[in-house]
Amino acid sequence: MQETDTLYPQNISPVSVVNDRWYCFEYRITMNSAPGVSDGVIEGWIDDVQHWSYPNVHLQDKTPLVLNQMQVTGSGFDGPSPEQFRWHDQFVISTNRIGCTPGTAQAPTPPLAPAGLTIR
Repeated sequence: MQETDTLYPQNISPVSVVNDRWYCFEYRITMNSAPGVSDGVIEGWIDDVQHWSYPNVHLQDKTPLVLNQMQVTGSGFDGPSPEQFRWHDQFVISTNRIGCTPGTAQAPTPPLAPAGLTIR
């Protein structure tokens, strides 16, 4: 079986992301237990509210079964999209769900632009 990219849109309750606000995104991804087996899991929360639930997912047939890439994207513009920025902070990888740090999801202060950044 050829590996392909699969989209997993919010399937429990959609949320509209607004500008100048921090959000806490959490994901749980469990690989399928063996090639050809559909027992993987994809779940996701935004600000401690579950928005994704995909049980019995077939993620990979290659061995070893490992997650080596994850991409999170956002869309939903009618016509040309406006200039966009996306800031990321406090990445954590864990074997258990941690939950959002109290007060961080609702922080009203927008992030500062990075200083001294060189892009080549």
